[in-house]
Amino acid sequence: VDIAVGDVVPGATSAAHHDGAQPEREKQKHHPPWCLRIKRVGLPGNFAVALIASLPFVYGAWSVGYARAGFVLAAVAAPLHLARELAKDLEDAAGDAIARRTLAVTSAPAAKQALVGAMLAFVLAVIVFSLPRPAAAVALFPATSIAAFGAWRAVRDHRGAPRLFKSAMVLAMLSLLTLDAMRIR
Repeated sequence: VDIAVGDVVPGATSAAHHDGAQPEREKQKHHPPWCLRIKRVGLPGNFAVALIASLPFVYGAWSVGYARAGFVLAAVAAPLHLARELAKDLEDAAGDAIARRTLAVTSAPAAKQALVGAMLAFVLAVIVFSLPRPAAAVALFPATSIAAFGAWRAVRDHRGAPRLFKSAMVLAMLSLLTLDAMRIR
C-alpha cells in the first residue's frame, strides 16, 4: 500500500518533500493520464502541451465562423503556454528527477534557453499580430511585460514564474477582448 503523509493528515507532507518540490503522487492527482505521459518526454512534451492548451482558441473561433482569428490567438497563446510549462518544469525539477526526464531535469540551462526562446516567439507573435492593428501592441504591452518578468524570474531561479505567465495569458485575453469590443484598430 502506497500512502503518503498528506493522505492521512490533510495538508501534511513528508520530510522528504520540504525542499519545495511537489511529490510526483501529488502532481498525478491534478493531471489526466495522457498529460503525464506527454510531460515525461521533455521538450517535445512541453511543445505538445502548449499546442493542446492553445487549440481551444482555434476550435472556438472556427465554431463561430472565424477560424483565422483562432489561429492568430493560438499563435499568441502557444509560446506563453510553452514558457509556462518550462518555468513549471524548472521549479519542479527536484521532484521531477524521480520519475520524469523533463528538459529542466536533464539540462536546466537548456530549459532556460528554451524558455527565453518561447518568450521571443511570444513577442514576435505580438509584433506580427500588431502590424495591421497597432492598438494591439499597446493593449498587449502589460501582458508582455508580466511575461518578460516571469521569464526573468525563471531564468534567475526565482519561484513564481508560472503564475506570472498564467496572469499574462489572462491579461492578454482580456486586452484582446477589450480591443475587439471597442472596435479599436
